[in-house]
Amino acid sequence: IYTLSLHDALPISTSVEEGLANEEFLKKHSTAPCLVDSEGNLLLIDEGNPKSYAVLDEKTGELVPHDGEGTDPLLSVEGTSFGEDYATVYDLILEECADWTPEAVEKETGVPAAKVLDMARGYARSDKGMIIQNMGGFMRIAYGTYAVASQNNLAVFTGNIGSAGNGVLDAGGINNLVKLAPMFDNTQPASEIGRAHV
Repeated sequence: IYTLSLHDALPISTSVEEGLANEEFLKKHSTAPCLVDSEGNLLLIDEGNPKSYAVLDEKTGELVPHDGEGTDPLLSVEGTSFGEDYATVYDLILEECADWTPEAVEKETGVPAAKVLDMARGYARSDKGMIIQNMGGFMRIAYGTYAVASQNNLAVFTGNIGSAGNGVLDAGGINNLVKLAPMFDNTQPASEIGRAHV
């Protein structure tokens, strides 16, 4: 979650700076408010439970589990006493985005800054925003995984994920090109598979 490609860093920072980030979605459906220590480890409430991520509750000012009932986590701990020893995932992502001004993106990509800003604002403001991938060239490079992850981050930051008509869709790739033979014969009709567990 910490690594972003430059084409998504600017849209994320733009969505935050212009109040277009979906903060409610980030608080409820992401690790954005989770605390990270100076070594890059997610802080846990219970060391025996690897999913007990700690957040700073805005109402109480205390560390609480991210999924605790009634929890209202702060997205950023900058300016708090916790900010001296911890950051939130949200803080770290914004830190990575900070250098990617519209001018820096234009210099790196050749895409005019105004066009990148226009696209970032359009995506962030859309009621339904879907990113459709098709095993493009960017996915086939050494850092392709990071490029795909950054698209997921952009969808999460803007709340464009998790409901009909939005999200990140891989419409291509190996699954559409290769038909593999089954590893074993299955005589059970496909419509019945999994019914015993429903």
